Amino acid sequence: MVKVSNSYSVWNVSALYLDMEGARRAIDALQNDGVEAANITLSGEGADAAKRIANSSRNTNASDAPILGRVIWRCVFWSIVGAVLGVGVGFAFGLSGLTFPGTSNSMALQVASWAMFLHVGGALWGAYAGISSGSAWELTFQPVGSDRGRVFVNVAATNERESSRAERVLRSKAAIAITRAGRLEHAAGDAAS
Repeated sequence: MVKVSNSYSVWNVSALYLDMEGARRAIDALQNDGVEAANITLSGEGADAAKRIANSSRNTNASDAPILGRVIWRCVFWSIVGAVLGVGVGFAFGLSGLTFPGTSNSMALQVASWAMFLHVGGALWGAYAGISSGSAWELTFQPVGSDRGRVFVNVAATNERESSRAERVLRSKAAIAITRAGRLEHAAGDAAS
């Protein structure tokens, strides 16, 4: 089930975007800055239209392709990072002479086994990171035109620090307007009245 709004809190931050693409960029930036996917929701006419499409669509190939691409890309990226780290760990164990019971003290074997182990571990981490993007992010891939209504990206923050961080990130992604702690603020570059 996709959440399309969140409960009210004095620390919540909402940003208005013209379309789902802008909302997706904002969600990516929030998650890259450490905001939990579970704390990000969508609301507004655009989100409502996307939810209707998601709930009525039986064939999700068009909306799942970008998600699958993200998961695969992250698997490949983190598996390479893991392999490189594994080579370093293997060299460290090989040079130190430390071995696990029942293993060889061969430098080549240490490097190869640690590289493979962390290569697989990195791929698993990449898959997890790609899949855990959250339902709000997935909803942005529904084919909703900008004529279907604007969309709000909402962040449920629990304190001033989280609220300020979310506002900073949302502002950096060209929000039309930002509402924080019950007050409307126009985004940078907009004429405030």
